[in-house]
Amino acid sequence: MRRPHEPVEPITDVEREVGHRLQALRIARGLSRAELASRLDTTEAEVIAWETASEVIYVDELTDICKVLQITPDTLLGWETKQ
Repeated sequence: MRRPHEPVEPITDVEREVGHRLQALRIARGLSRAELASRLDTTEAEVIAWETASEVIYVDELTDICKVLQITPDTLLGWETKQ
């Protein structure tokens, strides 16, 4: 799953929020970074990079993350509407 990444421009608030949301959801499901990485066939360093927004999450990675955490992309991206 790991791809070479170009240097990332300064982190945006959205990227930071997605990383924080990913970390919170992972913890809420009782998964360590290593466990999530294993389920996603990636490295713990990659999970850390996503959670700290030092690397962007690609669409295919996003869908895999959502499947493992049993959430929708809207949840991870913070797009859910409150009813």
